[in-house]
Amino acid sequence: MSKDLKLLIILNDLPFFISHRLHLAVEAKKRGFDVHILAPYHKKSYLTVNKYGLKFHDIPLKRGGKNIFSELKLFISIWKQISKTKPHLVHFVSMKPVLYGGIIARILKVPGTVNAITGLGFLFVTSSLLTRILREFVFIIYKFSLNHKNSISIFQNNDDLELFLRKNLVKESNTVLIKGCGVDINEFKPKKNLNDETIVMFPARIIGDKGANEFFNAALMLRKEGIKAKFVLVGRSDPDNPTNIDKETIKKLVENKVLEWWGFSENMSETLSKASIVCLPSYREGLPKVLIEAASLGKPIVTTDVPGCREIVINGQNGVLVPVKDSIKLSLAIKKLIYDESMQKNMGIKGRKLVEKNFTSQDFILKSIKVYETILKKKKINLNNKDKYI
Repeated sequence: MSKDLKLLIILNDLPFFISHRLHLAVEAKKRGFDVHILAPYHKKSYLTVNKYGLKFHDIPLKRGGKNIFSELKLFISIWKQISKTKPHLVHFVSMKPVLYGGIIARILKVPGTVNAITGLGFLFVTSSLLTRILREFVFIIYKFSLNHKNSISIFQNNDDLELFLRKNLVKESNTVLIKGCGVDINEFKPKKNLNDETIVMFPARIIGDKGANEFFNAALMLRKEGIKAKFVLVGRSDPDNPTNIDKETIKKLVENKVLEWWGFSENMSETLSKASIVCLPSYREGLPKVLIEAASLGKPIVTTDVPGCREIVINGQNGVLVPVKDSIKLSLAIKKLIYDESMQKNMGIKGRKLVEKNFTSQDFILKSIKVYETILKKKKINLNNKDKYI
């Protein structure tokens, strides 16, 4: 493949790129792509990007940004970088890159685009009048952004795909279902848990939409019952998110010995290995990688019966699905697993097998590369010759 064949990946978070898309970018580079990454600067993640020989470009993107001038600045920044880089293929990941980038790609006539719908965010889990109005406005932009004449949209779960088809936002022939980014099953392999105590772990950003409040409530209820288990938060707060939970609330729970806050982990394989039960009572997801990681490590999972989460958990097999926003049902599911170590073990074994069959990183990479090749071939860009930007 020609080194002149440029791939631009645009994301809202550079650490997210490292954890979810780095393996794909590295494989694309091995296959001859000149890979460029467009995301907000993050020092440690930038060093990793640089180490692998990928080219980085900074953009002023804030996930929860609402200032019209900041959003306009972001739009112009993406426009300039696409104009300067002249990519043959742009891979947009997450809502703002898909919405803004899709518009720009159509105007600038970029040869091909990939849209990764990684979840629909707070606009799709709340139902206020303002949110409903904003949601319809976002649908209008999606319809324009996703309908580039040479584009494929990747969905992570059936619910999101069906929603977009029902709303006529994208043609079914231009969609593909790839369930999550997968995990390295050699890195995330079951390890013997040497902890004497039961650890129930919430591994996510500490925001309302991830079900943090329900986890707090469940921990409080089980503490009052005298359940002997440690409840642990692994993750950081997210001030840019509308449902962020302030640090003072978390600190009070820690001070009252309801739970522990371990902070953000840069080694999830090691951290998740310490858990007895992994709990993510989220309101809606694309397909949470952390649950794939947990299952790969042989951990039983308690999560909600919502889009994304139910893609990785088969109720009663490798975990338990509970109703969304139901702290009582959540606490009962956790309690049942705490008291049944045999069930924990059996669910862990089944979870590992499920990941080995359906959720490996290698499978994700191969399917994604196939999407790239399909788009390039449609534009009649020969992968073996030095085609210039069209």
